Amino acid sequence: MSWFRNKKFPAIEDLAGEDQWMVAQGEHDGRPMLVRVNTSAKAYAGHPGLPVRLGIAVPFHAPRADGMPEKAESQQLGAIEDRVFEVLGTGGRVVLVITTGGMREFVSYVRSREIAAELAQAVKAATTTHEVQHYVDDDPAWKVYQQFV
Repeated sequence: MSWFRNKKFPAIEDLAGEDQWMVAQGEHDGRPMLVRVNTSAKAYAGHPGLPVRLGIAVPFHAPRADGMPEKAESQQLGAIEDRVFEVLGTGGRVVLVITTGGMREFVSYVRSREIAAELAQAVKAATTTHEVQHYVDDDPAWKVYQQFV
């Protein structure tokens, strides 16, 4: 963790733009797992201005037997994803999108717990097709992101 102290980070506002993403497949509890990883975030992982992890989880209505979404529901999830990215704006960065076990989770890092709560509420208020759950946790070392890169 000490390498973060010497690392130069760009201003959070300068992080906005086109991110590069990688798709990985694996298993979780014997079921398929699909993970999209924001590989651009490697350059600013551990950014001191984004110490709080916000997870926004969306349970599926009718997952397939393997826990993945049906095509029709995938389209609805795509609309929710667009909303998540729009709401996050410059308040944080989405770094992982995890699909497994009947739900999709958007993992992001944000400036504060207060901002995390506001962002989660904004996504919930704008989503009518699915229940939206969230959690907030301090993670200045970006441990969850580091597990996937």
